[in-house]
Amino acid sequence: MRLLNRYYDDWMKTSLQSKVIDRIKEERGYWIACEESVFYVEGGGMASDRGTLNDLTVKALKWENGHIYHLVEEPLEGVVTQQVDVAYRRIKTQIHSAQHLMCGIMNKRYHAPTISFFNDAVEAGAEMGFTAFDHALMEELEQLCNAYICMDLPVEIVYPTKEEALRHVALEKTDHEELRAVKIGDIDYNMCGCVQVPSLRHIQMIKFQRFEKTTRGYRIYFLCGDQLLHTYGKQLEALSSCAKKLAVPLLESAAGVDRLQNELKAAKQEEQNWKNQYVELYAKQMAETHQEPLIVAEIDDLDTKMFTSLCSILVRNYEKSLLCVCHHEARAHVVIAHAPSMTFKANALFQQVGKRFAFKGGGSPFMAQGGGAYEAGILAYLQELAKDLT
Repeated sequence: MRLLNRYYDDWMKTSLQSKVIDRIKEERGYWIACEESVFYVEGGGMASDRGTLNDLTVKALKWENGHIYHLVEEPLEGVVTQQVDVAYRRIKTQIHSAQHLMCGIMNKRYHAPTISFFNDAVEAGAEMGFTAFDHALMEELEQLCNAYICMDLPVEIVYPTKEEALRHVALEKTDHEELRAVKIGDIDYNMCGCVQVPSLRHIQMIKFQRFEKTTRGYRIYFLCGDQLLHTYGKQLEALSSCAKKLAVPLLESAAGVDRLQNELKAAKQEEQNWKNQYVELYAKQMAETHQEPLIVAEIDDLDTKMFTSLCSILVRNYEKSLLCVCHHEARAHVVIAHAPSMTFKANALFQQVGKRFAFKGGGSPFMAQGGGAYEAGILAYLQELAKDLT
């Protein structure tokens, strides 16, 4: 039978001296078991504690043979000092108690069953069995949760008999020889072996962030307590930095970003206009340089998009036919096209090029294109194909 750890009843019981009773060596280090432990082992939707044994970082925790084993890098013996990371314990306990509070309210008031808890370093939440959920309901739920926090109801840890527990919950099979429940006023009564805050004021405040539809209901995300303060502090710091770079007051950052986006959009449009003019001049010069109707060439001073535009202009405006390759950043892009005066099938020729150089692409009898890795022999190959077209 797995025993309940009574040290979990006090969320700020984070240090202890206890004697080593077992040690198991493995690749990652040594699993150390003590007579007692204040470390919480992952379960019930709550992550494992972080901390040290004799200043050695505890890399992992597990229950085995009725004892908690701590994984550290060095062997330990005798009496060791256990120290749980207080700040991390505080955050995850605030989150877990907040989940009990919000889920209790949603169970009682909205008849939405709890499906699961979840949390990470960024945010936490619960998946709830709502058939419908919206921003108005989320705001209402936030106000209810914070109203209860202001009332500072006690979060009680009780050890009921099975008969007592059955008055509140439907018991499932358990591997514990005793039962442990968490009670928050008339809001929540649930079997739970996790660490809890002693009263709701220690949650400080809940801020609901967002929600998303799932196949079973809705996932509702929130921040609370120290995690809320830390997260909003980082966001405020980032926002302040952006406002400074934009040279606008903090609360006008959005307007500053809009201005910057408009300026960027205008700059890109101006850049595109210059590129279009450049390609048109490039096409004119190329048409004048190549008097013959069929142009076979390799171009290495345009990107693929500008090259494709160039080919289109040559065929459309100058009645040229093309077997051209663009060499740009170790990539090749081939365009085969013809004016109405020539009748070869561009897609058939491109298939030959594609097969020879493992290019991907295709097109119509009038214009085909595609590419892949550049090889030095591409232009020579296009020149050989062109001999059969003239």
